[in-house]
Amino acid sequence: MVHSVPRWSTAKVLSEADLNLPQPRRTWALANLIELYLLSQLTSPPAAAPAAPLLPWPDAAEARRQALAYAEELGTISERGSLEVQSLRRQITRYVEWFNDIAEKHGLAQLAGLAEEILTKLPDWSKP
Repeated sequence: MVHSVPRWSTAKVLSEADLNLPQPRRTWALANLIELYLLSQLTSPPAAAPAAPLLPWPDAAEARRQALAYAEELGTISERGSLEVQSLRRQITRYVEWFNDIAEKHGLAQLAGLAEEILTKLPDWSKP
């Protein structure tokens, strides 16, 4: 597991700040937060950190809850054909189709499972 608490925390804080901005920055912020919570399952805070982490690290249940809540919100506020949603759908699909093979070999199947759940919350405008 990668120990990247400062980077993850910084990305989370910056994305949360962008939630207060107008579109399209708000939708990009939601997309960032969805992927950050998904990726939090691949990383862990160091067991003996030299300093306290910037933010509490989400456990798997909290990461799932947050990722799905942000995905639901993004699906609700995005406009039909939104570049942000299309881009995020492609990215999350990679975790299901490409990363799934790697994840299974390393005991990270829950990541692909969460990615599949996220996709159910996002509009798919490629279908009529």
